[in-house]
Parts: sequence; structure tokens; C-alpha cells
Amino acid sequence: MSGINNIIEMIESKSDEKAQSIIREAESQKKRILEDAEQKAKGIEKTLIQKAELESKSAIARQEASAKLKSKYKILESKEALLKQTLEEAEESLRKETKGKDYGTIMTDLAVSGGITLNEDKVELVVPKGHESQLDAAAISKAISSATGLKVSATVSKENVRASGGVIIRNMDRTRWVDNTFDARMERLEKKIRDEISTILFSENE
Repeated sequence: MSGINNIIEMIESKSDEKAQSIIREAESQKKRILEDAEQKAKGIEKTLIQKAELESKSAIARQEASAKLKSKYKILESKEALLKQTLEEAEESLRKETKGKDYGTIMTDLAVSGGITLNEDKVELVVPKGHESQLDAAAISKAISSATGLKVSATVSKENVRASGGVIIRNMDRTRWVDNTFDARMERLEKKIRDEISTILFSENE
């Protein structure tokens, strides 16, 4: 019986050793798994933090760009409003000229300028309704004649033009004309006027 007992004890001893070995291996594997998991977790955490930082920086950059763009648009809107106001004041000033004592002289200068440009011996002057009295056709004829060397005859048309002031000068068959009404001149000169106003208003602040 002692031999059998020895065999049993040996088997149990080896079984215990094997069990302990398995347990140690399991503990070791558990430790490795936990360490790997911890490292992966740290890596994921680091990646997430970096991603969050990048997204945050990107969001801040977008907000800054948006704010700058909005600011730029606001400045442009303010400038445009100021330019528009200045142009409207200039137009209002021109309208007031039609009631001033110098309006007749202004009308004559515009008529003579247009007549010289046409370079015709007969011209017709078309003005806004009620402005006919501001023109001296004889004086205009004389001034154009003197400038062109032609014997020019200027007459005031019975037709009227819808304009705030000024005059249209045209030849008798109405194939050529110069529109020197206030409205047309403002339209032709608007870009130049806008550039000059912009320079005056904003050059010192740019």
C-alpha cells in the first residue's frame, strides 16, 4: 500500500505544481493584458486629447476668420453708407444750384461746352421744364462760335427733359447730342467722384 500511496502523493504533488504553474502563467498573462490595456488606454486618451486640441484650435481659427470677415463686411458697409450719403448730399447740392443766382451761368457754361463738343453750326438746347429763362441763346451762340470758328445758331427747344438741372445740346436732326444734365453728368462722373470721396474720407484711416 505504501507504494500506491507514494504514487498518489507524487501525482498530487505534480498536479499541484502544474496547477501552480498554470496559475502563475495566468497571473502573468493577466498582468500583461492589463498593462497592454493600460498602454492602449493611455494611447487612446493621448490621441483623443490631441484630436480635441486640434479641433479646438481649428474651431478657434474658424471663429477668428469669421469674426475678421464680418468685421471687414461691417467696415465696407459703413464706408458704402457714408459714400452713398456723401453722393446724395452732392446731388442735393446740385439741385439747390437750380434755385441759386449762379444757375444761369452754370447752364450757359454747360450749353457752350456741349456745343463746342458737337461742333455743329446749328444746335438745339433742351432743358427741364421751367428752366428756359436761365438760357441766353444769343450769348451761347456767340460763345460757341468764338470757340469753334463756326457761325453757330443755338435755339431753345420747346421740348423738355426730365432732369434736376442742366441741359442737353443736340444737332437739328437729333443724330448727335451731349447730355449735360446734372443727372447724366453725375452718372458719368460717379466712379471718379466715388474714388475722390473715398480718398478724402478714408485715406488717413487706412
